[in-house]
Amino acid sequence: MLTTSRWVFHINNMFMKQDLTAQINVDENGEYTFYAVTSKGLRPLSGELGGEVKVEGDTFKMFIESPEPPKMKVEISVTFGEDTAEGYFKLPIWGKMKFGGERVEMTDLPIVDDKVTLDDAKEKLEE
Repeated sequence: MLTTSRWVFHINNMFMKQDLTAQINVDENGEYTFYAVTSKGLRPLSGELGGEVKVEGDTFKMFIESPEPPKMKVEISVTFGEDTAEGYFKLPIWGKMKFGGERVEMTDLPIVDDKVTLDDAKEKLEE
């Protein structure tokens, strides 16, 4: 079962070498909110990126359409363990690109209500 937590995902493939930080908040009703962690704060992800979000046990899946040509449907899947995570991006042309991650310390950050961009989601949390 997913719990409120912050994660750093290490993406290292032929298209991208980047660490992305994200946070999952779970409220008392079991509802999930997903955020990109940026230097400005927590920015909601699912609303801006659109698509369908599913949570099944410890696995989060998101199905989105890429914002830039060539437009294609992308599946993102992450299975969370106690302190580590494994996931993949699945693109129609390139197939699955795997990545890993680990739980990191939670710090207080404000929720930023302006629109998130993919560049914002790539931004590292400044320490």
